[in-house]
Amino acid sequence: KEADLAQASKRLIPVALDNTAIPDAWNTLQFVLLNNWKINEPHPKLEQLLTGISKLAPPSRVDNVRPGFVSDALGVDVGMPSVTGVADEFRYLHFSVVINPARRLPWYVAANLQPYNKEVERGDKWMPDPLSPASFQPGNEHYRHTDYDRGHIISPRSVAWGDLRQAQLANRQSFFWTNTAPQLAKMNQGWWLKIEEWERAVTDAYGRAISFGGPVLRADDPPLGEKEQLIGRIKVKQNFRVPQSFWKVVLVFDEGLSIACFLLNQVALLESNAAADLSVKTHLVSIEDIEKATGLEFSDSIRRARSLKL
Repeated sequence: KEADLAQASKRLIPVALDNTAIPDAWNTLQFVLLNNWKINEPHPKLEQLLTGISKLAPPSRVDNVRPGFVSDALGVDVGMPSVTGVADEFRYLHFSVVINPARRLPWYVAANLQPYNKEVERGDKWMPDPLSPASFQPGNEHYRHTDYDRGHIISPRSVAWGDLRQAQLANRQSFFWTNTAPQLAKMNQGWWLKIEEWERAVTDAYGRAISFGGPVLRADDPPLGEKEQLIGRIKVKQNFRVPQSFWKVVLVFDEGLSIACFLLNQVALLESNAAADLSVKTHLVSIEDIEKATGLEFSDSIRRARSLKL
């Protein structure tokens, strides 16, 4: 009766607990009346109801839906690049973002790749990570009325794998602002896109891969506009700078680790009027070149990896 009244008054709130089928015995106990129940006395029907709910919808844990990057997923522990400066790791499903809080941009994103689950709809809804400080994330105001796209560091399709529920969750998390950096339109929709497509093709060919990638963060990166931002009572200027270059390192295992490294200067490519479908081979560099450009330090297992044939 109470449920009928609530439904008629349109005050029921739909809640998705999990992707769980409704059991045959669902109608045996749907709710419990608490009239005249003294809280210090046992209520057998309430205990029965809660026990049933716990079996149907086990409690969700952050570390279940945000386990982060797995560094030994290829059978060899490749570690995570070392950073000189302040950093924090934000863990997600199938990937981690190592953020530079001063720049509001990733030092890098480390990701575990497997073939894309084609049942997932990509979507395009960007959102802040609700579990991360807003001050660490580039907001809409940093992209509005500029010449820059909000570019993914790791592509949604690269991490949207596994069963449908996992793939959907990883896809959604890849649209958090933490996984972004400002990219020129031709970079985001051309040169960087070609790298992402190649990365997915390699993953399909080998079954799994590991990806590291991010912007090259330099002290002389130009500020994005001269706008003031009010943070509390403080006026802040030039608090968001645009990286000029981006890099990507992809690892696969085939009788040992194989590696391909790419470095792209979006400004130089634009000034040279480079074709949007430029071959990824144009951007090939060594792991030493990546370390020199970024200041990051990769593990010995990565430094010893042989070159992947493209």
